[in-house]
Order: sequence, then C-alpha cells, then structure tokens
Amino acid sequence: MRILAVGDVTSPAGLEHLKRNLWKFRRERGIDFCIVNGENASLISGITLDGADDLLLAGADVITGGNHTMRAKGAANMLEERRSVLRPINYGDGVAGAGWGIFDAAGYRVLVINALGIVNIEPRLDNPYLYIDRLLERMKGEYDLAVLDIHAEATGEKLAIGYAYDGLI
Repeated sequence: MRILAVGDVTSPAGLEHLKRNLWKFRRERGIDFCIVNGENASLISGITLDGADDLLLAGADVITGGNHTMRAKGAANMLEERRSVLRPINYGDGVAGAGWGIFDAAGYRVLVINALGIVNIEPRLDNPYLYIDRLLERMKGEYDLAVLDIHAEATGEKLAIGYAYDGLI
C-alpha cells in the first residue's frame, strides 16, 4: 500500500495547485491513500467547508488540521459534516468533529490520528500522548495500519512523538 502525506497546504494558491495536480500525481505514483494537512487552505488561516470539499475532490482521502483548524467561520459545522476532515485529537471530546478516523483504502483499514504539539503553540491543549495512548488501547484490533499526523512547532517534540510511536501504530 502506498500512502502520500501532504503537509500544510497554504492559501488558495496551494489549494489550486493540488486541484490541478494531485489526482495525476496519485495515478503516476500508484498512491492508494492520501492525507493532506489543510488547516491553512483558506485565504487567511483555517479551512472552510468549500476548501475542504475542494481538497477532497482534488484527491485527498483525509484532511488533517492543527492549531488553526478552528479559525475559519463555520469550522465546527464543517468538522461535524465532513468526517474525513480531522482536528487534533487533543482538542478533547467536547469539541466538534473528531481527532481520528478509520478509513478503507486498498483493502486495509487505516487509522489516521491527528494530534497537536504543545511546545510554543497556541491554543494550549492537553498532552497529546494521553489522547493517543487512550485511543490506541481502545481501538486495538480495529485497524490494519495507522498514520499519526503530529502538527507541532518544535522539531524536538515532533521527533519525540515520532520515536514514541514508531512501530506501535
């Protein structure tokens, strides 16, 4: 199985580039599943329902977010309406949408987890490890492979989370 992860699509120009090229790239490379971080796909920051729909039509199977996810007007409604658009899991249970999902791709059940770091980043959220650990325990046996999208400012934090879960998910 071939998975493509596209990081931080920014601005309408980035969105237009994917609209013109992503499906072609997927076909040429035999990509089975595509995850796109789209939290900044709108003009200023955040992602709108139209932007999410454009990314999904352009070839994204799942859209992940980050610290700007909730900034666009209507973000909460969009997260409820589009289950393939994720917000960081450590926003907690009382926030619209979900921080994870299981998606079918090439005969596999793919668990996608979206988490936000806490070093030098706003909004200040709970520790992502707590949410990831709890989810992995709860979902044992429900997926075939997993991808963790960690959105963070500090390289050290990204590496620490990567090392912590490498081979576990």
